[in-house]
Amino acid sequence: MRKWILLGLLMVVYGYGLRIVTLGPRLTEQVFELGHGQDIVGNTIYCTRPSAAQKIQKVGNVIEINVEAIASLKPDLILGTDLNDPKRIERLRQLGFKVVIFTQPANFEGICREYVEIGRLLGKEKEATHRVEVLKKEVEKIAIQTAKGPRRRVFFQIGINPLWTLPDQSFMQDYLKYANAINVATNVGYGQISLEQVVASDPEVILIALMDSEAKEAIAVWKNYPSLSAVKRGHVHLIDTTMATSPTPTTFVAILKQIVSMTK
Repeated sequence: MRKWILLGLLMVVYGYGLRIVTLGPRLTEQVFELGHGQDIVGNTIYCTRPSAAQKIQKVGNVIEINVEAIASLKPDLILGTDLNDPKRIERLRQLGFKVVIFTQPANFEGICREYVEIGRLLGKEKEATHRVEVLKKEVEKIAIQTAKGPRRRVFFQIGINPLWTLPDQSFMQDYLKYANAINVATNVGYGQISLEQVVASDPEVILIALMDSEAKEAIAVWKNYPSLSAVKRGHVHLIDTTMATSPTPTTFVAILKQIVSMTK
């Protein structure tokens, strides 16, 4: 009997055998990166990375989560975000489930802290800490290199009809900061901006993080402005919207490298 109790404690301490529900794409991806993807028993319809995440039972669409479906999975740990319906999260807690909520990181440093915390919950804090230390050094190296190059005027588009760009308070601002780029859309609050404002700023590079049909529509719109420096230079680029808007520390660095190559 003592042997099985000890085994159970080890499973909890080191994360093995946990039944996990992840209620956000970046949370799902981080659990996979930390070697516990096989322990996820439920996630959302937007959890598509890695491909194995698509085969896991879906329990909602991030905001609207199915409490009954989650409860039926009998999870040991539920990882959620501040986008999840707080009333449903509270209901899960009332039912006795352990729920840990992560707020949207404000910057790359915050993304790294979240990764380490998830690592701690899974018994992988040491591995997670080492991983973010490596990635932070990589970002520092990129920043040193880009500081020596030209500073391009960049418009980063994340919405269409109406037009949206990066909110003033967003970790995505760090992409442009570390790439040593000039954001032409500043002081925009939550990010809504007019087409006229963008055209007047004449960006040299336009980055688009939108899904398929919207991305094509955005490209078509910019082609109507051939005098824009970005259009003339052929520097209207698409970026993987899931990776860019919901990154792990690893995918943040991957997107940053793409942006650096696009803003030379």
